[in-house]
Amino acid sequence: AMDYVASDPGWMPDSRTVVFCGRERGKTVNCLTRELSAAAPQPLGIDNVTRSLLSADGRFLFTEAGNGRFQVTTLADRTTVDVKGLTSEDQLVDWSTDNRSVFVQASRLVPARVDRVDLQTGTRTAVKELAPPSKAGVNAIMVTQTMAGGMSTGTAERSRSCWWCLGFR
Repeated sequence: AMDYVASDPGWMPDSRTVVFCGRERGKTVNCLTRELSAAAPQPLGIDNVTRSLLSADGRFLFTEAGNGRFQVTTLADRTTVDVKGLTSEDQLVDWSTDNRSVFVQASRLVPARVDRVDLQTGTRTAVKELAPPSKAGVNAIMVTQTMAGGMSTGTAERSRSCWWCLGFR
């Protein structure tokens, strides 16, 4: 039995398989797949994960391990490569449409900075600084991924209300 799911699940393009990371009692967090018709999830062999993000096409899984190591796993053959240029402060937001980079929120300070990180080189490029029209009383901002065509929304700690929607490509 699963104790908890450690990160947001991601649906594969077939809409019948979900990829998620979780922990069974007494074990470390690992990533698994589960077809809706299957009795039990199948391990992917990706262990000690604190955060993950599935690419929209279902080919890649971006993960952060408990030791602060970032990796991308190709799900078809389970090969994994390390990703440079990220810190434990970065929050995963979304994949680029070409799967060559990811978008991260560099900190939750106001304004929130979103960077694009090239997965091969680790090069960071500032994409946008985001803040509500009135920053009064806002002490943190969180940019979150949605599944609607790569759109991202922002939530301000002050009121927990959505005040912008913007697509990253």
